[in-house]
Amino acid sequence: MTPAWLPDGSPVRCGWGTLDETGNSTEGNPMARELLVAVSYPVDGEFTRINTGVLDGSARVVFLHGRPEDEVRGAMRQADVLIGWHLSQELPAGTWQDVPRLRFVQLLSAGADSVHFAAIPERLTLASNVGAYAKPMAEYVMR
Repeated sequence: MTPAWLPDGSPVRCGWGTLDETGNSTEGNPMARELLVAVSYPVDGEFTRINTGVLDGSARVVFLHGRPEDEVRGAMRQADVLIGWHLSQELPAGTWQDVPRLRFVQLLSAGADSVHFAAIPERLTLASNVGAYAKPMAEYVMR
């Protein structure tokens, strides 16, 4: 299985191409392993273009929202990076116990209040989007 889908179910291919069941590239440099970025929050066409465009072929992107649970778990086993918003709502229970390659989690939320830190492996780097909403919030408060 090659876990790379757009929200409409069509495949995404960037970087080194297709991965085998161990996550290694079946094309290009046989020693290189393609990076896989999993996106767990619901996306529309604009966010699909942003998520795939910013990586510009340096990694494959898989969009997890709306996929069957077994596909989400399979993709998370191969993912190097996760981009999410409300992780406890976006990922199946127990996902964190089987993420051997995952090293970095980027939250789109300004804080990490809803993250269940005890469930996340200690080796992971977790980043939030601190300050992202400061200006809009200040403008709202000042009205």
